[in-house]
Amino acid sequence: MPIIVIFNRIQTAGLGGMKPNTIILGWPNSWRRKEEDSWRVFVDTIRNAAAAKMALLVPKGIKRFPDSGDKVHFKRYE
Repeated sequence: MPIIVIFNRIQTAGLGGMKPNTIILGWPNSWRRKEEDSWRVFVDTIRNAAAAKMALLVPKGIKRFPDSGDKVHFKRYE
């Protein structure tokens, strides 16, 4: 995804009465490979989030997080 697209999404998010203030960003696992620019997108997104005065969360292992459609089962303790 081009950096301009990410920056535009940050700027236009929440055009209603409430505006989001947090960005969740996955860690670029392939940042050591010279042929990939994932680290550059990561750093530019951090800069854009800081310029927009937004909070940034970078969780570890985000690929293992449940999807929004996954059911969560709670155990009932009595």
